[in-house]
Amino acid sequence: MQARPALPDPNLHPRRFVRPNWYAIRAIIRREILREILFFKLALFGPALQAVLFAMVFVLAAGNSVPVVGTLPLLQFLAPGLILSATMHKAFETIGYSFVFDKTENIIGDVFGAPVTAGEVLAGYIATASLSGLLIGLTVWIGLLPFGMILPVNPFAAAYFALAGVIIVGLLGLLAGIHSIGWDSISAKDIFILTPLSFLSCAFFPLNALSEPLQTLMMYNPLFHLIDGFRFAVTGYTDGQPVVSAAIVLVILCVLTVICHRVLRSGYKIKY
Repeated sequence: MQARPALPDPNLHPRRFVRPNWYAIRAIIRREILREILFFKLALFGPALQAVLFAMVFVLAAGNSVPVVGTLPLLQFLAPGLILSATMHKAFETIGYSFVFDKTENIIGDVFGAPVTAGEVLAGYIATASLSGLLIGLTVWIGLLPFGMILPVNPFAAAYFALAGVIIVGLLGLLAGIHSIGWDSISAKDIFILTPLSFLSCAFFPLNALSEPLQTLMMYNPLFHLIDGFRFAVTGYTDGQPVVSAAIVLVILCVLTVICHRVLRSGYKIKY
Protein backbone atom coordinates (compact mmCIF):
# COMPACT_ATOMS: atom_id res chain seq x y z
CA MET A 1 0.00 0.00 0.00
CA GLN A 2 1.32 3.36 -0.97
CA ALA A 3 1.92 5.72 1.95
CA ARG A 4 -0.10 8.86 2.01
CA PRO A 5 1.92 12.04 1.53
CA ALA A 6 2.40 14.04 4.71
CA LEU A 7 0.08 16.96 5.00
CA PRO A 8 1.77 20.34 5.25
CA ASP A 9 1.91 21.91 8.67
CA PRO A 10 -0.85 24.56 8.77
CA ASN A 11 1.36 26.72 10.98
CA LEU A 12 4.06 26.98 8.29
CA HIS A 13 3.62 29.63 5.66
CA PRO A 14 5.78 32.07 3.69
CA ARG A 15 6.72 35.15 5.64
CA ARG A 16 4.91 38.30 4.63
CA PHE A 17 7.28 41.24 5.00
CA VAL A 18 4.77 43.68 6.43
CA ARG A 19 6.07 44.55 9.89
CA PRO A 20 9.68 44.49 11.13
CA ASN A 21 10.88 41.19 12.52
CA TRP A 22 11.91 42.46 15.94
CA TYR A 23 12.96 38.96 17.00
CA ALA A 24 15.49 38.83 14.16
CA ILE A 25 16.78 42.32 14.96
CA ARG A 26 17.22 41.39 18.64
CA ALA A 27 19.00 38.17 17.59
CA ILE A 28 21.50 40.12 15.46
CA ILE A 29 22.12 42.59 18.30
CA ARG A 30 22.58 39.77 20.82
CA ARG A 31 24.94 37.93 18.47
CA GLU A 32 27.16 40.98 17.95
CA ILE A 33 27.14 42.06 21.60
CA LEU A 34 28.15 38.57 22.74
CA ARG A 35 30.98 38.64 20.19
CA GLU A 36 32.18 41.95 21.63
CA ILE A 37 32.15 40.51 25.15
CA LEU A 38 33.86 37.24 24.22
CA PHE A 39 36.54 38.45 21.83
CA PHE A 40 37.20 42.05 22.89
CA LYS A 41 37.00 42.00 26.68
CA LEU A 42 39.41 44.93 27.05
CA ALA A 43 37.70 47.03 24.39
CA LEU A 44 35.58 48.76 27.01
CA PHE A 45 38.52 50.14 28.98
CA GLY A 46 41.17 50.57 26.28
CA PRO A 47 39.79 53.82 24.77
CA ALA A 48 39.18 55.26 28.26
CA LEU A 49 42.77 54.49 29.26
CA GLN A 50 44.05 56.02 26.03
CA ALA A 51 42.04 59.22 26.62
CA VAL A 52 43.32 59.47 30.20
CA LEU A 53 46.90 59.06 28.98
CA PHE A 54 46.33 61.82 26.40
CA ALA A 55 45.00 64.09 29.16
CA MET A 56 47.95 63.29 31.44
CA VAL A 57 50.43 64.10 28.66
CA PHE A 58 48.78 67.47 28.03
CA VAL A 59 48.71 68.25 31.77
CA LEU A 60 52.39 67.40 32.17
CA ALA A 61 53.32 69.35 29.04
CA ALA A 62 51.45 72.43 30.24
CA GLY A 63 53.12 72.40 33.65
CA ASN A 64 51.87 75.10 36.00
CA SER A 65 50.29 77.16 33.23
CA VAL A 66 46.76 76.54 32.02
CA PRO A 67 46.63 76.97 28.22
CA VAL A 68 43.45 78.43 26.79
CA VAL A 69 42.05 77.45 23.39
CA GLY A 70 39.46 79.90 22.21
CA THR A 71 37.58 80.61 25.41
CA LEU A 72 38.13 77.23 27.04
CA PRO A 73 40.89 75.64 29.12
CA LEU A 74 42.86 73.22 26.99
CA LEU A 75 41.47 70.00 28.47
CA GLN A 76 37.87 71.18 28.30
CA PHE A 77 38.46 71.95 24.62
CA LEU A 78 40.08 68.57 23.94
CA ALA A 79 37.74 66.35 25.96
CA PRO A 80 34.72 66.40 23.60
CA GLY A 81 36.97 65.52 20.67
CA LEU A 82 38.56 62.66 22.60
CA ILE A 83 35.16 61.32 23.63
CA LEU A 84 33.48 61.47 20.23
CA SER A 85 36.57 60.19 18.37
CA ALA A 86 36.70 57.10 20.60
CA THR A 87 32.95 56.62 20.22
CA MET A 88 33.03 56.79 16.44
CA HIS A 89 36.09 54.56 16.06
CA LYS A 90 34.39 51.90 18.17
CA ALA A 91 31.26 52.09 15.99
CA PHE A 92 33.40 51.64 12.86
CA GLU A 93 35.24 48.64 14.33
CA THR A 94 32.09 46.98 15.67
CA ILE A 95 30.47 46.68 12.24
CA GLY A 96 33.44 46.70 9.88
CA TYR A 97 35.59 44.13 11.64
CA SER A 98 32.60 41.95 12.50
CA PHE A 99 31.56 41.85 8.85
CA VAL A 100 35.06 40.92 7.70
CA PHE A 101 35.25 38.20 10.39
CA ASP A 102 32.01 36.64 9.16
CA LYS A 103 33.22 36.75 5.55
CA THR A 104 36.63 35.23 6.27
CA GLU A 105 35.11 32.47 8.41
CA ASN A 106 32.37 31.78 5.82
CA ILE A 107 29.59 32.29 8.36
CA ILE A 108 28.07 35.36 6.73
CA GLY A 109 25.25 33.11 5.55
CA ASP A 110 24.05 32.75 9.15
CA VAL A 111 22.67 36.28 8.80
CA PHE A 112 21.87 36.63 5.12
CA GLY A 113 20.48 33.13 4.76
CA ALA A 114 17.81 33.83 7.34
CA PRO A 115 14.36 35.16 6.37
CA VAL A 116 15.21 38.76 7.20
CA THR A 117 15.13 41.88 5.10
CA ALA A 118 18.06 44.17 4.33
CA GLY A 119 16.48 46.81 6.55
CA GLU A 120 16.31 44.43 9.51
CA VAL A 121 19.95 43.40 9.04
CA LEU A 122 20.95 47.06 8.80
CA ALA A 123 18.94 47.94 11.92
CA GLY A 124 20.57 45.14 13.91
CA TYR A 125 24.11 46.13 12.96
CA ILE A 126 23.52 49.85 13.53
CA ALA A 127 21.90 49.25 16.91
CA THR A 128 24.91 47.17 17.97
CA ALA A 129 27.38 49.81 16.78
CA SER A 130 25.41 52.51 18.59
CA LEU A 131 25.30 50.59 21.86
CA SER A 132 28.99 49.69 21.87
CA GLY A 133 30.10 53.13 20.65
CA LEU A 134 28.04 55.08 23.18
CA LEU A 135 29.19 52.78 25.98
CA ILE A 136 32.80 53.49 25.03
CA GLY A 137 32.02 57.21 24.98
CA LEU A 138 30.55 56.99 28.48
CA THR A 139 33.65 55.26 29.87
CA VAL A 140 35.92 57.85 28.23
CA TRP A 141 33.75 60.63 29.71
CA ILE A 142 34.04 59.11 33.18
CA GLY A 143 37.79 58.70 32.76
CA LEU A 144 38.17 62.40 31.89
CA LEU A 145 36.09 63.72 34.81
CA PRO A 146 39.18 64.17 37.06
CA PHE A 147 40.74 66.33 34.32
CA GLY A 148 37.96 68.92 34.24
CA MET A 149 35.39 67.26 31.96
CA ILE A 150 31.99 68.84 32.57
CA LEU A 151 28.38 67.82 32.03
CA PRO A 152 26.82 68.98 28.74
CA VAL A 153 25.53 72.51 28.51
CA ASN A 154 22.88 71.22 26.08
CA PRO A 155 22.21 67.51 26.78
CA PHE A 156 19.77 67.08 23.87
CA ALA A 157 22.23 68.46 21.33
CA ALA A 158 24.99 66.29 22.82
CA ALA A 159 22.80 63.20 22.47
CA TYR A 160 21.93 64.15 18.87
CA PHE A 161 25.52 64.61 17.70
CA ALA A 162 26.80 61.57 19.63
CA LEU A 163 24.09 59.28 18.25
CA ALA A 164 24.42 60.70 14.73
CA GLY A 165 28.20 60.22 14.96
CA VAL A 166 28.04 56.52 15.87
CA ILE A 167 25.40 55.82 13.21
CA ILE A 168 27.24 57.68 10.43
CA VAL A 169 30.61 56.11 11.17
CA GLY A 170 28.94 52.75 11.79
CA LEU A 171 27.42 52.96 8.30
CA LEU A 172 30.85 53.81 6.90
CA GLY A 173 32.20 50.78 8.76
CA LEU A 174 29.50 48.61 7.17
CA LEU A 175 30.43 49.82 3.68
CA ALA A 176 34.11 49.28 4.46
CA GLY A 177 33.43 45.77 5.76
CA ILE A 178 31.39 44.87 2.68
CA HIS A 179 34.06 46.17 0.32
CA SER A 180 37.02 44.64 2.20
CA ILE A 181 38.37 41.25 1.21
CA GLY A 182 40.41 40.64 4.36
CA TRP A 183 41.84 42.07 7.55
CA ASP A 184 44.51 44.11 5.77
CA SER A 185 41.86 45.77 3.64
CA ILE A 186 39.61 46.84 6.53
CA SER A 187 42.62 47.96 8.60
CA ALA A 188 43.85 50.11 5.70
CA LYS A 189 40.48 51.86 5.49
CA ASP A 190 40.58 52.50 9.24
CA ILE A 191 44.17 53.80 9.25
CA PHE A 192 44.28 55.74 5.99
CA ILE A 193 40.72 57.11 5.80
CA LEU A 194 38.97 57.25 9.16
CA THR A 195 41.97 58.18 11.30
CA PRO A 196 43.08 61.15 9.14
CA LEU A 197 39.49 62.41 8.95
CA SER A 198 39.30 62.18 12.73
CA PHE A 199 42.60 63.93 13.43
CA LEU A 200 41.88 66.63 10.82
CA SER A 201 38.41 67.43 12.20
CA CYS A 202 39.40 70.16 14.69
CA ALA A 203 39.18 67.59 17.47
CA PHE A 204 42.53 68.74 18.88
CA PHE A 205 42.90 72.29 17.56
CA PRO A 206 40.59 75.25 16.79
CA LEU A 207 39.56 76.12 13.28
CA ASN A 208 41.27 79.51 13.40
CA ALA A 209 44.62 77.73 13.80
CA LEU A 210 44.37 76.92 10.09
CA SER A 211 44.83 79.32 7.22
CA GLU A 212 42.84 79.47 4.02
CA PRO A 213 42.07 77.40 2.02
CA LEU A 214 42.35 74.78 4.79
CA GLN A 215 39.55 76.37 6.79
CA THR A 216 37.22 76.08 3.81
CA LEU A 217 38.33 72.51 3.10
CA MET A 218 37.58 71.60 6.72
CA MET A 219 33.91 72.32 6.05
CA TYR A 220 33.85 69.30 3.70
CA ASN A 221 34.96 66.93 6.46
CA PRO A 222 31.80 65.38 7.94
CA LEU A 223 33.59 64.57 11.19
CA PHE A 224 34.29 68.29 11.70
CA HIS A 225 30.55 69.00 11.88
CA LEU A 226 30.04 66.10 14.30
CA ILE A 227 32.85 67.04 16.67
CA ASP A 228 32.25 70.79 16.50
CA GLY A 229 28.55 70.25 17.17
CA PHE A 230 29.29 67.90 20.05
CA ARG A 231 31.81 70.38 21.53
CA PHE A 232 29.21 73.14 21.30
CA ALA A 233 26.64 70.92 23.06
CA VAL A 234 29.08 70.10 25.86
CA THR A 235 30.90 73.39 26.40
CA GLY A 236 29.04 76.07 24.43
CA TYR A 237 32.15 76.77 22.29
CA THR A 238 31.91 76.37 18.53
CA ASP A 239 34.07 77.07 15.48
CA GLY A 240 31.18 76.76 13.05
CA GLN A 241 27.41 77.08 13.02
CA PRO A 242 25.75 74.32 15.10
CA VAL A 243 22.40 74.54 13.31
CA VAL A 244 24.08 74.18 9.91
CA SER A 245 26.23 71.32 11.24
CA ALA A 246 23.13 69.55 12.58
CA ALA A 247 21.43 69.83 9.18
CA ILE A 248 24.52 68.59 7.30
CA VAL A 249 24.85 65.66 9.68
CA LEU A 250 21.20 64.70 9.16
CA VAL A 251 21.56 64.78 5.36
CA ILE A 252 24.72 62.64 5.48
CA LEU A 253 23.02 60.15 7.80
CA CYS A 254 20.00 59.78 5.51
CA VAL A 255 22.13 59.41 2.36
CA LEU A 256 24.40 56.77 3.93
CA THR A 257 21.39 54.84 5.25
CA VAL A 258 19.87 54.64 1.77
CA ILE A 259 23.21 53.60 0.23
CA CYS A 260 23.84 50.88 2.82
CA HIS A 261 20.31 49.53 2.48
CA ARG A 262 20.64 49.26 -1.30
CA VAL A 263 24.05 47.64 -1.07
CA LEU A 264 22.75 45.03 1.40
CA ARG A 265 19.73 44.33 -0.81
CA SER A 266 21.95 43.84 -3.85
CA GLY A 267 24.17 41.29 -2.12
CA TYR A 268 27.28 43.11 -3.34
CA LYS A 269 30.46 41.39 -2.07
CA ILE A 270 28.57 39.61 0.71
CA LYS A 271 30.69 36.54 0.00
CA TYR A 272 34.14 36.18 -1.54
